[in-house]
Amino acid sequence: RPLIVNTVDINSGMQVFWGAEGLEDVRVADAVFASCAMPGYLPPREIRGRYYVDGATVDNLPAATARNLGVDLVVTVDVSASSAFREDTQEEGFAAVFSRATEIAMQSALELRMERWTTPPIYFMHPRVEHISAFSFDHLRELVEEGYREAAAALDHPADWPQRGDEGVYPKRRVTVRVQRERCIGCGACLVHAPPGMFVLDAQGKAVVTTPDQVWSPTDGGFIRHCPTYAISARPAPLTQAAGAAGS
Repeated sequence: RPLIVNTVDINSGMQVFWGAEGLEDVRVADAVFASCAMPGYLPPREIRGRYYVDGATVDNLPAATARNLGVDLVVTVDVSASSAFREDTQEEGFAAVFSRATEIAMQSALELRMERWTTPPIYFMHPRVEHISAFSFDHLRELVEEGYREAAAALDHPADWPQRGDEGVYPKRRVTVRVQRERCIGCGACLVHAPPGMFVLDAQGKAVVTTPDQVWSPTDGGFIRHCPTYAISARPAPLTQAAGAAGS
């Protein structure tokens, strides 16, 4: 398989995949340097008279490129920072605030793309590296090791991997979504951010989950963090329920 490197022309906003058909005539070092050139941190790389930066500016997980190559399965190990809660970012200065805002934007865009993904199936791994900023370049070795560990562990669970003809993002897990009525203020944020029809407001203006039992991929459930009173939670389904569903 060819090496495909994701970059963006900083002047036009054009996404360019070096190594794709017609774009092979480039030094690997130049393409990789451009792909690593995070705006504001590293300078754009000149290639053929144009200037390129990190392709994550447009798409942090360009899985569609792999689809165009005709693969049956896309395997991803995402060691980028998530939008998990952080403490006191505002106290760390402009650079920290800018970096955090970028992380949130990238994670939100990723979740939206994965929500719409169909084929080929993606096996998505996201090691627990929420404590490391996407811009903490001194933690690269730790990120690589965590990514390797996560991938090695996934190979020990073949039942979690998608089969031929499957669609969407894997591995799947069964969860139960709940709303704490005493915390719900009826703001409607869940109606805006959750999949259509998942929540409704009852006669008292409180959010109600229409289908509490869900089957989620690792990229589902991002809407939970948008509840301003933390009234929504998702927990693994009881083992008996999950086992019964698996056997049905």
